[in-house]
Amino acid sequence: MSQPTIRACDPSDADALALVGAATFLATFAGVLDGAAIVAHCAQAHSPRRYRELLAEGYELWLAQVEPGAAPVGYAMIGPSTLDLSHPGDVELKRIYVLDRFHGAGVGPALMRTVTDLASARGAPQSARAMSCSVAETASSSFSYSAS
Repeated sequence: MSQPTIRACDPSDADALALVGAATFLATFAGVLDGAAIVAHCAQAHSPRRYRELLAEGYELWLAQVEPGAAPVGYAMIGPSTLDLSHPGDVELKRIYVLDRFHGAGVGPALMRTVTDLASARGAPQSARAMSCSVAETASSSFSYSAS
């Protein structure tokens, strides 16, 4: 499997973002949540229109693509922090989605490097670029990431 290419998104990427968003949500919650609820959620939260709105609202998204053909396999999204401990100008990783088939293929770490490199370029302290995350799956898993 080739290394992913990560690139910044613009409104023309809304269809690819919607496809990855809906596919990862379905893969995560099928058999856990009601099917009609999944379809309704994806129609609203993962529509191309919603991704264009997020970009227009100032959220920043990066698309992970693999060859052949620059197929979309994941994305990361950051936006203004809504955490209680945030400071003015802080950003928050809102989403990092990767298709199941590409777990373990370096897509997630490549997206994380992109986001943390951006945080570093914007002057975020090292302590703000280290994080722990829990992943909601039928089998719970977690990971830690620290930018070097």
